Amino acid sequence: IAPLPQPTLNVEKPYKGDWSLTSWNAQGLLATSPSLQFAKLRRARRYAFKQDILVMEETHGNTGKCRGARTLPGYKSFWSNGVDGEAGVGAWVKEDFLRAVCGQGGGHEWLDVVPGRAGLLRCWGAEGRIQIGVVYLPTGNSGGRDERQIIVLNITNKMKDWTNTLNILT
Repeated sequence: IAPLPQPTLNVEKPYKGDWSLTSWNAQGLLATSPSLQFAKLRRARRYAFKQDILVMEETHGNTGKCRGARTLPGYKSFWSNGVDGEAGVGAWVKEDFLRAVCGQGGGHEWLDVVPGRAGLLRCWGAEGRIQIGVVYLPTGNSGGRDERQIIVLNITNKMKDWTNTLNILT
């Protein structure tokens, strides 16, 4: 998916406002079993509650499951799915946080940097810019050192596209 054109208001300074983030390895958030999926989504909602951002690794989702996963009211979801539900990363972001960063004339976008392995949320506005990268690296038999290095290089190179930005990599 091609990135959206950026509005003209994109102040090149790091975002300095208050915010909170929780990172969770969900170990199959969008599992095939409905009862397991229900329990995992309930836990995700607890983690997201009172946080501005919940980033999740190992979501094991697909387009349909991600559309069906209900977030808390007032949150927006972003997903990067692997092939056949493998791996997966995502973020639930409080809409109030997006409004605080983006304000009038700013914006945000989600970049699927390495499908299922690395996603990047970019937010910009009069208050500055912030990038939040979410990475799930293969371990054990699912991938080797070379694959991990490629994923890390891809996301860090994409993050370097923006200067004067608050960068967070989870």
